[in-house]
Parts: sequence; structure tokens; C-alpha cells
Amino acid sequence: MIGMNDCTNISIEEFKTNLNALADKFAELGTLLIVQTTCPIIKNTAPDREPHFPKFMDALREFAAEKNLPLIDHEAIWRDKPGLVLNWMSNAFHPNGYGHLAFAHKIFKDMDIWDDKASTCRMFTP
Repeated sequence: MIGMNDCTNISIEEFKTNLNALADKFAELGTLLIVQTTCPIIKNTAPDREPHFPKFMDALREFAAEKNLPLIDHEAIWRDKPGLVLNWMSNAFHPNGYGHLAFAHKIFKDMDIWDDKASTCRMFTP
């Protein structure tokens, strides 16, 4: 996951350049890069981030598509569940324990490693 802190510190152009540099480094190492968006920002709680955040998440989606990399789009799932987001967050943009579990469940499902018998997959999320 990347982009939450970047959206207040660097331009979208620099972010995209950095993504490409990271992809090149990972390719040199022979590793698989899995791109992940992060959780959304609770509305009206982070005025320095909110205007920029969507562009950074879109840049991640575009980057994954351009590089043909796997994408785990946490932000899209959370955006579609506004009633649950408050239960999954500890503040404006940091997930709590339930939020981290929601991240894990999404990763397991998207990576096709979900196991109904595994204790982590059976843990409750509101």
C-alpha cells in the first residue's frame, strides 16, 4: 500500500515516477510486485489529503494496468461500504484492528488463498 502520505508531500507526477522506479527495482530483484490501494479517508477529517487522495489511488490503478501487475483495490471496496468504514478506522486515515483484518480478507480473496477453515479467515469483521 502506498500513496496516503505521498498525497500531501509530492506531486502526482513525482509519485508516478517513483512507482516506475520501484517497479524497475523489483524487476531487477526478480520479485513480483503486488499493487495495493489503501483505505479511504473519512470524509471531512483530513483537508490536507482529501483533495489529492483520489488522484493517487487512480494513479496506482493505472500503474497496475500499464505494468500488468496484480492490483488489490482496498479503497474501492471500502468506498462501497461507507457504513462499515467508521467501524474499521481508528482515525481519519488509519485502520484499526478490524480494518487490518478487512485488508487481510481482501488480500486472501484476491490472491485466491482464502481458506474457510483457517482461523484468520473466520475472524469476525463488522
